[in-house]
Amino acid sequence: MENLVYLPVLMALGGLAYMAYLWGWVSKQDAGTGKMQEISTAIAEGALSFLNAEYRVLSYFCRSCGGSFSGSNHFYRIRQFKYVDFRSVYYRGGFLGYCG
Repeated sequence: MENLVYLPVLMALGGLAYMAYLWGWVSKQDAGTGKMQEISTAIAEGALSFLNAEYRVLSYFCRSCGGSFSGSNHFYRIRQFKYVDFRSVYYRGGFLGYCG
């Protein structure tokens, strides 16, 4: 039973090795005709624009959560004489999600 701790790590490493194998196989394949490459470029551009819109919405959500969670008393005592401003964490998370 004590060795079961290593099982998830081994499975994760096996999955990463299989992913590397598949990535190499896909990279060696032919890119296709010009029309296929044009379609794949359009799909990639559309996916990136969708992700940009999603991160923008997520940043607004994180900002609103940060404002509502922090309220007027936004300093929380973590340890003696150490305070963390959680509002700044939410704002930075929203900003980085938008930039992502």
